Amino acid sequence: MDIRKAEWDQGLLDLCETPRSILPEIHDTSEVYANTDPDEFLGISIPIGASQVDAHSALVAQGCVHPGDIKTAYGTGCFMNMILGDTFVESKSGLGISYPWRVKDEKCYAFGSSAFTAGSALQWLRDGLKIIDSSPQSQELALSVPDSCGVVFVPAFSGLGTPYWDQRARGLFIGLTGGVTRAHIARAVLESIAFQNYDIAMAMAKDSQLPINVMKAEGGPSDNEFLMQFQADILNIPLEIPDEKETAAYGAGFMGALGIGAFDKVSDASGLIKLKKRYEPKMSQDERESRIFEWHRAVERSKEWLIK
Repeated sequence: MDIRKAEWDQGLLDLCETPRSILPEIHDTSEVYANTDPDEFLGISIPIGASQVDAHSALVAQGCVHPGDIKTAYGTGCFMNMILGDTFVESKSGLGISYPWRVKDEKCYAFGSSAFTAGSALQWLRDGLKIIDSSPQSQELALSVPDSCGVVFVPAFSGLGTPYWDQRARGLFIGLTGGVTRAHIARAVLESIAFQNYDIAMAMAKDSQLPINVMKAEGGPSDNEFLMQFQADILNIPLEIPDEKETAAYGAGFMGALGIGAFDKVSDASGLIKLKKRYEPKMSQDERESRIFEWHRAVERSKEWLIK
């Protein structure tokens, strides 16, 4: 689909020798497409009022419906989306662009990108290095020391994504001294997750020319209070965690309700999910700039490690 026009792309249809007539009609994200068949679904007939990708449903659930709203899903990797509004924006940083919804005359574009390694780095600490017994233990270790003892970790296990796009980069620890302990290692690994998200968020802000005032977060690693506080510190904006685990399902339910007329517009989703916790940045500007500078120095040393 050509997301600028919301039509099937004729060039790709021709390339794939696919007749347009065999493809389904493109409809809005929220409308009544049909009713369930009672013989096949719990003996009831209910309207099917929405069709949406899970990541975009989660955006809606957390109230990310206005230009500049940004959300990160923390998991094995991290996936970040930023709402752009009704204007298609070409990224100069290699960011993906998607079409989260179209409802009547309201349409929305969004940037999307990911940090390849996040929770998987904690799994590596547990299963590979056996530094921790469980992922939650990483928080306990990180909080047991005042800093990372100068250690920076670049988790480029499978290269670097936004904004570097270097498949030949590889992971590294740098700044190691005889005083470094497993607590410092665990802390550096957690910090690396936040640094990667900082780079992505800055690329989105730069390419969109939109201010970022708060980041919404979800996913297993969002339970790690050290990581979430460090993320807020490095971004220098508040970070909010919803009091709802299944945000994608919640968002899909809202879009279905919108489709049958229970709500008027997508922005009605704002404030529907209660806030579980809000992290305010506490780090000084000098420390923030110093840590980001160290991170970028380390990233430069990890790039192009593999020989062509």
